Amino acid sequence: MNIFFFGHSSFAAQDLVKRFINNKKTFFFGRKNKNFKNFTYFDLNNPIKTNFKKIKIKKIDCLFFFSSFVPFNEKNSKWNECKNANIVGLIKLLKNIKIPIKKVILISSCSVYGDDRIKKYKEDSPLYPESNYALSKFAQEQIFRVYCYSNNIKFLCFRLAYVFGNNMDKKRLVKKIIINFKKKKKLNLFNKNLNLNLIHTKD
Repeated sequence: MNIFFFGHSSFAAQDLVKRFINNKKTFFFGRKNKNFKNFTYFDLNNPIKTNFKKIKIKKIDCLFFFSSFVPFNEKNSKWNECKNANIVGLIKLLKNIKIPIKKVILISSCSVYGDDRIKKYKEDSPLYPESNYALSKFAQEQIFRVYCYSNNIKFLCFRLAYVFGNNMDKKRLVKKIIINFKKKKKLNLFNKNLNLNLIHTKD
């Protein structure tokens, strides 16, 4: 099975990457090479530079897409940064791949549901992408959906919420709580009534 894996350095992808790292037919695309044998440099802001012709395969059985521009603060995200990578970059990438694809698995975000409108997300919940980042992820979903429908490609979209796990940044809320709990220190929490949907990288 030939697998294209975009965004292997993504925090959310770390445990999934471990499952494919020894598969000789998995091709990793990203800006950081973690000593992968089948590594190709890829930047979503300039995907045209990636040369897919050098990969001599007749089909892609599954394409995992974790690549995305994710601002540190989603509410204050800038439209041009989100648009250029998550929308324009994706369109250029899909135009550049000439190898037939059988299935696409997109990793999207629960931000497309809106911040506080829904307490419990479901697949058919209404979407209210309020931030620039959320809007760009919503557009990314639709681009993939149309692309896959037009080319008879199977499509699956996962909308991840708050991802936690190993190697978390110390600035992340869950990491702060764990550190303070171990040190038996108090931590002031604001907006305690807000819903925080958690998913571990292993899940």
